[in-house]
Amino acid sequence: KDAREHEHYEKPSERRRKAAAARLRKIAKAAEKEATR
Repeated sequence: KDAREHEHYEKPSERRRKAAAARLRKIAKAAEKEATR
C-alpha cells in the first residue's frame, strides 16, 4: 500500500509540467475551433 501511495505522489516540477501541457492543449483546441469557424 505504501509503495502505491508513494508511486502516486507527483513532484512539484512534474505537476507544473503537466499543468503547462494541459494549458497548451486547451489553447491549441481553442485556436483550432477559431480556425474552423
